[in-house]
Amino acid sequence: MVEVSAGIIISDSKILCFQKGDAKYPYLTHRWEFPGGKVEKGEDPKETIIRELSEELKMDISDQRIQFLCDTEHQYPDFHVILHSYLIFTQEPEFTLTEHISTKWCKVDELKQLDWAEADKDIVKKLEEYYG
Repeated sequence: MVEVSAGIIISDSKILCFQKGDAKYPYLTHRWEFPGGKVEKGEDPKETIIRELSEELKMDISDQRIQFLCDTEHQYPDFHVILHSYLIFTQEPEFTLTEHISTKWCKVDELKQLDWAEADKDIVKKLEEYYG
């Protein structure tokens, strides 16, 4: 089992989506996801998303409005993941891609057009409910 925190970056009612590059598991390669990473032992999931976005995107979100969205779980062929998802409300986010190959700003009703990693599809549904 893997415990992960994911950040949904929102600016002007649009959501920033990230495309993975080559991945350890082929079924995750080039799929879209919300950025984040593994929760370390003793770490609060909210702390994880602040740390991971700093590491992955060189993005400082420590002073941004961060709101818990949901916890979801998914069973992949090779591992089970628990995702803690957080909404991050920011204006004009500055970031640098270090692990992803592409980004795209989407309105909520455009999210389903992307080829999401399976675990992130549940987050997309929760976003549709949140903004519905």
